[in-house]
Amino acid sequence: MHLRCAERVYILIGECSVSTFDHLFEGTKALPWEEWIDGTDAFPVKGHSVQSTLTSIPDCQKIIKKAIVERMK
Repeated sequence: MHLRCAERVYILIGECSVSTFDHLFEGTKALPWEEWIDGTDAFPVKGHSVQSTLTSIPDCQKIIKKAIVERMK
């Protein structure tokens, strides 16, 4: 995708309801990341939380990154 007027485009890859970090890992790992990310691509993980039981944003980011790496193996 090449756009002249956009620096970044956000794409919803999937969504799921999670209540634990284990559910977050499994839900993230289940998504088809290989359709969007090549094995050599960098993919920074940014996050924010609104009324979530998973209150540690850095922990959520680490778990999501780990799940994506596991999926890409």
